[in-house]
Amino acid sequence: MKKVVRMLLRAVFIVVIFVCGYLTLKSPVTVNVTDVHELARTVINQNATASGSTTLKDALKLAQSAGLEDKVLDQLPKQYHHDLSYMGLYNLSVTYEANGEVTARNLSLPQNNQTEKAVNHIILQNINRELAANNKQVEQVINIFHYVILVIILGFVLAILLVLFGKYGASIALLLTTLGSFGILQYSTGQLVMSLRDAVYRGIDFTTSTMLWTGLGLGVIAAILWPICLKVTKKN
Repeated sequence: MKKVVRMLLRAVFIVVIFVCGYLTLKSPVTVNVTDVHELARTVINQNATASGSTTLKDALKLAQSAGLEDKVLDQLPKQYHHDLSYMGLYNLSVTYEANGEVTARNLSLPQNNQTEKAVNHIILQNINRELAANNKQVEQVINIFHYVILVIILGFVLAILLVLFGKYGASIALLLTTLGSFGILQYSTGQLVMSLRDAVYRGIDFTTSTMLWTGLGLGVIAAILWPICLKVTKKN
């Protein structure tokens, strides 16, 4: 009977750790732009200024004074949201390494009309120019990020194996992996948002999904309960 209870206990904790790992790797933080029109207006003005073309600047001023700019920007969605999870960021990094650029599809940018396509082109031009200017640093960050994902996966696998063999160390492995992965994703997204603010528009922020918080909570609770349950079942 004791062996059955122990086996069931371990099975339950293994399932919990698996779910925690899945939520950690798949659940996103969401990058938000609350005013896409202002973003587009800012990017257009920046590019007009950077081009150094007097004709382009005069044309832009004329469009603004005639109210044409607002009519064009009204064709864009008001807000923009893009989910970034560990797996999403991994796929994005692999695509960037293969193509050397970020595309509208990578960032889920809408392309329903010519206005959206034109604004997307300008935004992506800014982002890719910034990435190209810091190419070596970007490559280093991508390599580090790939190692981080591998370490996170191995951390959850180690926690599962330690639970399977009834070791107290499973709590330490699970707690470190859960807290570490959550913190790294928050930090990485924060750095990405800061870069986007510098390269594109200041009005960009991010929010953490409920499922990611759930994964964090499951991991912490399981790490606390595991040694207690293990001790109780060993006594009995």
